[in-house]
Amino acid sequence: MPVYNRAHLVAKTIDSVLAQEFEDFELILIDDKSSDDSLNILLEAAKKDKRISIVSLAENQGRCRARNAGLLKSAGDWLCFLDSDDAYFPNHLTIMYRAILANPAQDAFATLQLMGDIETSYKTDYLTIEDAVVGNPVQLNQLCYKRELECYFVDENLPISEDWLFLRELLLKTNIKILNYT
Repeated sequence: MPVYNRAHLVAKTIDSVLAQEFEDFELILIDDKSSDDSLNILLEAAKKDKRISIVSLAENQGRCRARNAGLLKSAGDWLCFLDSDDAYFPNHLTIMYRAILANPAQDAFATLQLMGDIETSYKTDYLTIEDAVVGNPVQLNQLCYKRELECYFVDENLPISEDWLFLRELLLKTNIKILNYT
């Protein structure tokens, strides 16, 4: 989870991860040289839960570098993202875990997404590279993928649309199974 000046929001986001039904995870919080109290909130959370680790960047480097720093620090076989101003539903990681067990040959999954009161819908059970040519059909917070795919943010200087480029990189390596859950 990259964090930059989210002191007013990040505790709620962290709590949404700690409240997961599935408990066998690591939460890596990357402070991107926040100028507010974000780092202190992250450090306090890490003191309370051994599943949390902190990466503190020496200077503000942007979301892509922060996410890559977290990916490099992670130890798990499966990787998920969460932005510091969003939250997971309590069953998010359980849904992913069950999908992994039920589909051992699959390398990536995505849940549906809520945008306000509107739930995304897909006309296919799998996303392929063709689905990401003209737009970004999946947000990072919906994804879970195998570490062995070695998918990172290749252009760390992108100020916008880095998630779309990441998705395209991922879809060049595998398709994404859509899970019909939010």
